[in-house]
Amino acid sequence: MLETIIQKTTSRGQITLPKTWRTMFKTSQFLIKPGKNELVISPLFIKENGRLGKGKVGYTTIYNAKRDTKGQGIPADKLLEILKELNGQA
Repeated sequence: MLETIIQKTTSRGQITLPKTWRTMFKTSQFLIKPGKNELVISPLFIKENGRLGKGKVGYTTIYNAKRDTKGQGIPADKLLEILKELNGQA
C-alpha cells in the first residue's frame, strides 16, 4: 500500500503527483474532483473515439487552452461538464 504524503503547492498553485503514483496508472491525465473537505484525484483514460473508458487505448485531446480559448483556460466546472458529456452523463 502506498503511503500518504504531505505535498506543498508551488507559488503558482500547482502540485506534483509522486512518480510512483503516476506510473501506477498508464495515463498522464487525471480528473480532480472537489469534495467537502478533500480533493479526489482519479486517473483519466480516454479512448480514441473520445469516450471515457478503462485501459490504455489511445488518447484524444478534449480541451486545448491555446487552441480553444487563446490560452485563457476554462473553469474546472466547465471542464467537468465537457467530461460528463463525453461520458454520456450530461
